[in-house]
Amino acid sequence: IKYDVENLQLQDMLFLTLGRKESCKFLSSLMSEIENELSIFWSKLPPRLEEYEFFGEVPESYIKLKKDYTFVALRAWIISLNLKEQCDPNILPVLYFYSKNCEECLEQGYAMDRFRVLAKSIGKTPMVFTLDLEMDEPILSVIKKIYNLTEAPSIILDSKVFRGFTNETILFNSIKS
Repeated sequence: IKYDVENLQLQDMLFLTLGRKESCKFLSSLMSEIENELSIFWSKLPPRLEEYEFFGEVPESYIKLKKDYTFVALRAWIISLNLKEQCDPNILPVLYFYSKNCEECLEQGYAMDRFRVLAKSIGKTPMVFTLDLEMDEPILSVIKKIYNLTEAPSIILDSKVFRGFTNETILFNSIKS
C-alpha cells in the first residue's frame, strides 16, 4: 500500500510540473493504464452490478472486488474530469450511483446504455462508472456530500446531478446544449 500511495504522489507531482501539451499526453497515458486495470474488474464483475445485487445475496469475494473496483473507477473518473477540462471537451465523465434494493436502478442501467449510444452518435466519449451509493467508504461520503446525493439512482454528468430515474433523452439533451 505504501508503494501505491508513493506512486500516486509522484504522479501528482509530475502532473503539476508538466506543460499543457505534456499534461494531455500524461493524462491520456494514465487513463489507458487505468482502463487496462478496469478491464480486469469488468471481466470479473457482472455486467450489471445493480441487477446482480438486486436479485440475490452476494459473496464476500464479490464485495471485496467491488470495493477495489470502486477506488479504480473513482480514480478514472477524476482523471477523465481533468482530461475533459484540459485536453478533450468531448469526453463525458459520468458517475452512476445505484443501490441494492432499487427497482428504478435496474431500468436506469439500461437507460445509461442507450445514453452511451446517443452520446457517441454526436462524437462524445462517455466514460460511465457505476458505483454503489450505499458503500461505506470515506471518499464516497465526500462525493455524496459535495453533490448532495441521497437517493438512487443518481447520476453526475458534466457537473450536473440527476436524482431519481432519468431517461436517456434527458441525459442526452443535457450534453447537446
